[in-house]
Amino acid sequence: MLHLLHAYALATNQRLLFLRKDALPGYEEGVKPFSFATASATISLMQRWVDKLDARKEQTKKLSAKVKKETDGSVEEIAKLLGYKPACEVDATILQTLKDRHSIYSDIWQNEEVDDIEGVLIAAGNGEL
Repeated sequence: MLHLLHAYALATNQRLLFLRKDALPGYEEGVKPFSFATASATISLMQRWVDKLDARKEQTKKLSAKVKKETDGSVEEIAKLLGYKPACEVDATILQTLKDRHSIYSDIWQNEEVDDIEGVLIAAGNGEL
């Protein structure tokens, strides 16, 4: 692949900037140019992340359809569908942790009332399957 890029650069009278450190604007010693191998590895890693994200999106889509079809949308019904057994009482440690997260920006529990959080914890057996 590198040979193809080099041949293209020669044919079009262009320089491959990522291959020569002196061609990089603002280059200072100690800063390494981005190599083709590093770029290739980065792209490969990002593609694996995208594939995992796509798989997770598909799983979420299927679960959402199942929840809509098989439940009335209540927390209790959804927890039952997911295999949770209701708890008799709320785990105080978990509840306190979730209450502490109210002040965290963009936290999933930020806009929930304490009563709603307790309801979810009881329906989901405090998170134990």
